[in-house]
Amino acid sequence: MSKKIIIGLIIVVLVIVGIALVRMKREVLPPEVGPIEIKKVFFVHSYDPEDICGRPQDNGVIAKMEELGFKEGINLEIKRFYMDTKKIYTAPEQMKIRGEMAIEEIKIWEPDLIMTIDDDAAREVMLPLVGTKYPIVFSGMNAPVEIYDEKVDLMESRSRPGKNVTGVIELLRVAESVKLMQRIIPLKKLLFISDTAPVGKAVRAGFLDELEAYKEKFPSEVELKEVSLFEDYQAIILEANKREDINAIFPIAVSLGTKEEKRVSPKEIAKWTLQNSQKPDIAPTFFFANFGYMAGVTIDFPTLGGQAAVKAVRILKGEKAGDVSIDEAAKYTFIIALNLARAKQLGVLIPSEIIEEAEKTGKVYETMALYPEYKLEE
Repeated sequence: MSKKIIIGLIIVVLVIVGIALVRMKREVLPPEVGPIEIKKVFFVHSYDPEDICGRPQDNGVIAKMEELGFKEGINLEIKRFYMDTKKIYTAPEQMKIRGEMAIEEIKIWEPDLIMTIDDDAAREVMLPLVGTKYPIVFSGMNAPVEIYDEKVDLMESRSRPGKNVTGVIELLRVAESVKLMQRIIPLKKLLFISDTAPVGKAVRAGFLDELEAYKEKFPSEVELKEVSLFEDYQAIILEANKREDINAIFPIAVSLGTKEEKRVSPKEIAKWTLQNSQKPDIAPTFFFANFGYMAGVTIDFPTLGGQAAVKAVRILKGEKAGDVSIDEAAKYTFIIALNLARAKQLGVLIPSEIIEEAEKTGKVYETMALYPEYKLEE
């Protein structure tokens, strides 16, 4: 075979291989795309950056949005405003000013979506922006949304809001916690204690709505107390200790002042309760079970935030907020939370099957975070 023929064959082979490689490249590589579209989401938190309700919701939103294709630093930009209404800006006029400041930042930043976390942000930011160009998703709203709709026409119905607002309503599910407690102690009468702050009133309204839904078939009797002063709260707890008709308490008063006009933090209130109350307490959230409250069917805030995030992603992908239903916190957002140290302190034996159930799908705490000096025996 001549040298020219060999060279010719080599050239032919190289051409064939080259054509094959080009075809493989076309099949393997994705088609060219334009610049990544970055969506902007503005979070308005009712409280401070480390709040035990707000921060876990925020974490849940971010985690779920990333799971659904929106990742911060890639195709998602986030800005946050903290109203700090639980610790610093506690007066109604201060909350209103903080809401106005958040709205100013929103108008400057021009987000694609607004997320409001908890009731103060919903009241002071969401309501003034109803009917504007900004889609809004709320999370952690304690009061029935119909109460807000009475103030500002924000929806046609829960199933199809029709405006620029949708979101997830947080529920206490007190009845489920009572049923859980009745598996542990003979609970016939519950003492429910809330505060007079705007969120406290929203929580109370949500519970009254739950009571109304049960009509006269709520699983226990309920006595309602509403306080604004820490001294009054203390007096109610100490009086309850003496009453044989009160079997358990639901202490949801977290925003209280003193006669000297000083603020008392939720942790200070909870710690005093653990040190002085002799009644089994229902934990409204698993964070309070961690603090030391004995038991409850509690909402899991990261999962709640994730439920709201699904709505946010639908809007970012093109759906209108008015076409996305307003829903209550889904059943899967609730877990059993137990504090075994508190049960031991109160002389209460929690059945093993309840502990096993909580260990599988909920949370079980063996110490009281706010009362660590009381510990289970080794």
